[in-house]
Amino acid sequence: MLQKKKLKLPEVNRLCYTDFIDTFGNVVEKCPLLAAMVWEDNPFTSLDDLQSKFENAVDQLTLTGKSRLLRLLSPFGGKLERAGKLSPESKIERASAGLNTVNADERIRLSELSAKYITKFGFPFIVCARENTKESILKGMERRLNNSVAVEENTAITEIKKIANLRLRDLVEDALISKL
Repeated sequence: MLQKKKLKLPEVNRLCYTDFIDTFGNVVEKCPLLAAMVWEDNPFTSLDDLQSKFENAVDQLTLTGKSRLLRLLSPFGGKLERAGKLSPESKIERASAGLNTVNADERIRLSELSAKYITKFGFPFIVCARENTKESILKGMERRLNNSVAVEENTAITEIKKIANLRLRDLVEDALISKL
């Protein structure tokens, strides 16, 4: 997914099923099934259309499917992160928020809040790291711990869509921009 050259929309529309999954399978972290659902809806008329189809695929999941989707993501400060085994996309996104430069106190606070969050909601704290800083993420975790499960599930799904949209913009050239 971290290719250097963005695909043009006609190239996206020509991708066979396997190549589409290889390219877009981690647009929604660890969920190539959503890319498979989206591939069924090709051809795509624009980047916005492709983004909309990914969002619709998330929305079409059952409550159980959405619940499982929320549990796929790696918690901040979790085992995968400590072991350096996050997806390349997640590493870059977390670094953009400054999470690769946390000091010892911030690391402890992040781990504590993350554990409280998972205990309360049953899934990791989900936020679009590219739209945040480590400070806003910590404050957001504290604030969102006061939410109900239903509110947090909806918030997390919205954040997943933001992440997916940014990842799609990393992969596909926006036709409007390319014509300028």
